[in-house]
Amino acid sequence: MWAIEKFGRVNLMLFGAAGQSLCFAMAAIGLGLGTKAMNGVAVAFIFLYYFFFGLSFLAIPFLYPSEINSNQTRNSGAAIAMVTNWCGVYLIVSIIPIGIQNIGWRFYIIFAVLNAFWIPFIWYFYVETAGLSLDEIDRVFEIKHAPGSTLTYKQATVQAKAEVAEEQVRIRRTSIGGEKKGCSDGSLGSALALALHKHDSGLRVFATARNVDHLASLRQAGIDTIFELDVVSDGSIQALVEKVSSQTGGTLDMLINSVGGGHYMPFLHLDLQKAKQLFDVNVWGFVAVTQAFLPLLMKSASPAKDGRKSIIVNNTSISSVLRTPYHSAYSASKAAMAAFNDAQRVELAPFGIRVVDLKTGSLESNFGENKSNEFNLPADSPYQPVKDEVMKVITGEATEAYAGNREKWAEGVVADLLKHPHDPPAQIWRGGAAGTVRASNALDAIIPAHAGDSQFQKLGGLDKLGSALAEKE
Repeated sequence: MWAIEKFGRVNLMLFGAAGQSLCFAMAAIGLGLGTKAMNGVAVAFIFLYYFFFGLSFLAIPFLYPSEINSNQTRNSGAAIAMVTNWCGVYLIVSIIPIGIQNIGWRFYIIFAVLNAFWIPFIWYFYVETAGLSLDEIDRVFEIKHAPGSTLTYKQATVQAKAEVAEEQVRIRRTSIGGEKKGCSDGSLGSALALALHKHDSGLRVFATARNVDHLASLRQAGIDTIFELDVVSDGSIQALVEKVSSQTGGTLDMLINSVGGGHYMPFLHLDLQKAKQLFDVNVWGFVAVTQAFLPLLMKSASPAKDGRKSIIVNNTSISSVLRTPYHSAYSASKAAMAAFNDAQRVELAPFGIRVVDLKTGSLESNFGENKSNEFNLPADSPYQPVKDEVMKVITGEATEAYAGNREKWAEGVVADLLKHPHDPPAQIWRGGAAGTVRASNALDAIIPAHAGDSQFQKLGGLDKLGSALAEKE
């Protein structure tokens, strides 16, 4: 990852294609001459090929498709790219023995030519995305292909970064408080409720919040089924079930769990009581609400293969698969809910209930108001030498650079859910950095843990802290 960000996707692919072409050409020459020495040269260049391949085409195809697809097509585009990639691998592996058996060393010439072909193709058609957030990449394409635009990609990149930076200045003006929001104005739940209400499928939306006075935007949009809900109160949950049941005849087609809180602090300084309260909301609140509404969801669904299905959506966040420093309590709560989500998906399938894990990325919202931690470090904290960088992570400044628009996010989520309402995707990845995290999460299975850890350590200044402490020894 360091090399990909440092040198750029396009540069490394050009370097890789040229190096791989050279290696295959030298392998063909060595094997064609057939002497013992030249056979050794051929073997050496085959090993050298893996150096060029490892720096370029091994990892970049897992990242690049997610980056260059828009928010609307990121999931499907990345999926198509991965299928194409692995089908290509299968094809190559299948034909290599046949090719070598029939034309011998000449087969390597084919690979040399194909790799050489990629050099001008990459140079003319590939766009550099290094150092850009997903929102900035989307903006680059919007600017470049706007009607009448004559800007180059480099010029569009400069303009895109400036526009996104200006937008982030506006986002940072959000105040800090401490209430769990549900569908309150400015929240992700509110954006989802509005997107569902506007969808042409004619859904009736039931919106909830701890304080219904905070649902003004939903009322203005025409959503009149608004109720109070505190997810950590059994009485509040049961009262809601009765109210919804009375208006639907005891059925419910879809339940979306989107309430949430945050508690960001170095593990050393965690307030355990507040961390437990966080789990009460982010985990047990989801579980309690889902259990309470299961009878309504089961009544609405059909176990038959082609029958009507009910849907449960759990907003677990991309944090459920990340190891972001100072997010341990929040990430653990989301990972725990993701585990519950997967078990629910398996256990509830026989009843005709589909369960969706919504992996939400960074978004513009009032989530900063939901954090229960102080925005400071103890005076004697060993993290004081890198306090500024710790604060960037704790306050959310470090992730604001790629925060996506919540309205567009909500529209995309609703489109994903309702495209095939009786067979929704098991996971939906949407929001700032969601595509990148999805790709890197897949790479974690093959990349040594310490390689990924180093990137997260840089995010919170831990690499600098480690170097400073080592120098004192």
